[in-house]
Amino acid sequence: MSFDVAELFTDSVRHAMPRALQKKLRVSFDHHGALVTAAGDGLALGRAFERLWTAAIELVESGFVVFYAQVQTHRPGKCQLKVKAAGTGVVATRHAVDTMLERLQLADELGGLDGLDGGRMRLRRAEGSCPFTGAPVEFASLPTEGVLLSAQWQLAVERLAPPTSVLTMPGPAWVIHDDEVVAESLMRRLQRLGWTAARFDAPLPAQRRLRAMEDRSARPALVIALECTTVSPDSVQCLRPWVPAGRLVYGACEDSPARYGAVPGFEVRAHPFAPAELDGFSDCMAPQERRVAGL
Repeated sequence: MSFDVAELFTDSVRHAMPRALQKKLRVSFDHHGALVTAAGDGLALGRAFERLWTAAIELVESGFVVFYAQVQTHRPGKCQLKVKAAGTGVVATRHAVDTMLERLQLADELGGLDGLDGGRMRLRRAEGSCPFTGAPVEFASLPTEGVLLSAQWQLAVERLAPPTSVLTMPGPAWVIHDDEVVAESLMRRLQRLGWTAARFDAPLPAQRRLRAMEDRSARPALVIALECTTVSPDSVQCLRPWVPAGRLVYGACEDSPARYGAVPGFEVRAHPFAPAELDGFSDCMAPQERRVAGL
C-alpha cells in the first residue's frame, strides 16, 4: 500500500478539528518539508495521528492547539516524519492526565512526575510506543502552561514530489477569519509560497477595503474565507462583485453542511488545506510569476 503523507496528516487534522472547536479551542496547523508518497500502512499511521490529536484536545481545557508535521529526506528512499500535537493554556486535572497516559500506554519518566519543587510546578514527562505503528511517542506537560505530544517515523519513500513553486512577484492574498491564531497559521503558509497576506475579521470590512481601492490591479488575486462565526456562505457573497478576476475560496469545516454544498462564486474546500492544495491556489497567477523553490 502507498499513501500521500501530507494528505494523510491534513485529513486526520480535519476530522479532529470539530472536537477542538466544540471545546472553543483555537487551532493552528502547519506542514513543513518534502511532499512524499510513502509505502506502508497508511491506515495504521492515520490511527496513530488520531490518538495524538484526541489526547491533546482532551487535555487542554482552554487555549489553543497546534498540529504540526515535518518531513525530512536524509537519504535516498527514506524520509523521517515528525509530528507534534501541542496545547497551550489550562491543562486538565492530574487525574485526567493519568487516565490519558494510561490510554496512550505511556509511562512516566523517573523523576518526571508533576509536583512542587521549591515552590514551582515540575515538568511531567512520559514516553512509550504507538500500539499501531511501534513509533516512539513522548509526552510533556506543565499544568499552568500546556501539553506536548510528539512522535516520529522512518518511512520508505515511493515517490518524491517536485519542489513547491513560489511566486516571484508577490501577489496579494486575503484571509478572512475572526480568530487571529487560525488566520495567521494560514497566512504564514501563504507567505512561504510568496504571497503577501492580509487578514480581515469578516467579509464586510474586506468589502469596504475593496470598494475603496481605485487601482483594480491592487485587488487581491486570492481571497480565502474560512468558515467561522463571522464567515458563512451568505456573508461572503458581498465580495463577489469586487474580485471578478481573483480566485475565491471558501474553507469549510469537515462537519459543516457547506463542506459538500455550493457557495456561489467560491470554490469550496475542506479546511485546513493540504500543502499541494495550497500550492495549487497560485494557479491564478501567470506562469512567469511563479518559479520552483530552490531554483
